[in-house]
Amino acid sequence: MPVKLHLPGAGLSSLTSPPGSPTPEPDETLFLPENVRKYPYRKVYVSLPFPDSLELQWPLLNEHTAQPDISGKPAKVIYAELDQELSGYLKEVTMADVDGVSIGKQYKTPPNLSTTFEINFTPGNPTDKAFYTVSRKVVDNLGVWSARLEFSARKAGPEGLARIEKAVNEVFSFRLHKMLPDMDVARLDVAVDMIGVEPLDLIGHVPKEGKRQVWIGDHGRPETVYFFEKKKPFQTPPKKVKVRTHGPQRLTLYERSAYEKQRGQPPSYGPAPVTRAEVSTRWTKKRPPLKSLATCPNRFAGRRVAYAATINLKPRPWLAFCMAAFGAGLEAPRRFWWKEGGAKLLADYRDCEGDLVNEDTWVGWQGGLKYTGLEAWIATAGAGGK
Repeated sequence: MPVKLHLPGAGLSSLTSPPGSPTPEPDETLFLPENVRKYPYRKVYVSLPFPDSLELQWPLLNEHTAQPDISGKPAKVIYAELDQELSGYLKEVTMADVDGVSIGKQYKTPPNLSTTFEINFTPGNPTDKAFYTVSRKVVDNLGVWSARLEFSARKAGPEGLARIEKAVNEVFSFRLHKMLPDMDVARLDVAVDMIGVEPLDLIGHVPKEGKRQVWIGDHGRPETVYFFEKKKPFQTPPKKVKVRTHGPQRLTLYERSAYEKQRGQPPSYGPAPVTRAEVSTRWTKKRPPLKSLATCPNRFAGRRVAYAATINLKPRPWLAFCMAAFGAGLEAPRRFWWKEGGAKLLADYRDCEGDLVNEDTWVGWQGGLKYTGLEAWIATAGAGGK
């Protein structure tokens, strides 16, 4: 239950009670000991930045097959035969004879075909799935095939990636390691987990910050906070009836335990709350290749997440903080508390350092890639699938 704490001699106050110790102990390969933040009556474990939700797209090519056609026939003939083979398979398949694979959505409206295979990569947990979709469309009277793979790299880990690769290899006569160099990234969610804090404990900032959207849980506290970039007002009335009045989303803070509870799963760390800071990016064109993830630009540039109690906002610190963080806007503390140092409150709030997440967090990106196992896929992609 949220309580206002003023800890004698600590110099800190908090909106939530000190959490229980995480059970099990966080894995030190993801939560490095040097990244543990120690405060009076609270310890916060901060993870390396890691790839979470990932969507990859690529064309299905002759050289991706287990036995490429090297007969010297014209490419158009080779791909016409490949089209016929794949079309026949999808029209007849009812379930894949592969361990841990099932048929999901299917669309069979010639000339377009599409089938999604659901790959369970965590034995005993049916919610941990990858979605492998193969699709056909007609271009210049020839059936052209492409594939899409969607999964959580954080959940999969190296063992899950191995299961995904095995399933993809067995569903069709394609080999995943041959396809890696041609994979492009359509979506990438980069995340940092903070064990020991709720969103109510945090102050977040994004570049050119504008509106925020807050979801309140059944317990009356924020569960999710969306941070948007400021959007310029329309110069002329828009032609569409429905328009977004907020800019692009730049950061999400959400409490993982509530999410896991709704899915009927035990909390990852027992009584300790886990708040995830996540930056999501989608590409509809000029998608970066998979191999470029090794040198991915800093997704946390200009973003900061701070443990609010480290800022000694006086007087009435938490009322000012709540007003600023949960809907009243940053000007509200100054407007309501101008007689009591409101300008100072506003300056402290805006200028707070990101002691939990900041631009320097990105130095751990290679460690996050290694932890999830994507480091090996990226290396293979860079080596041309060898």
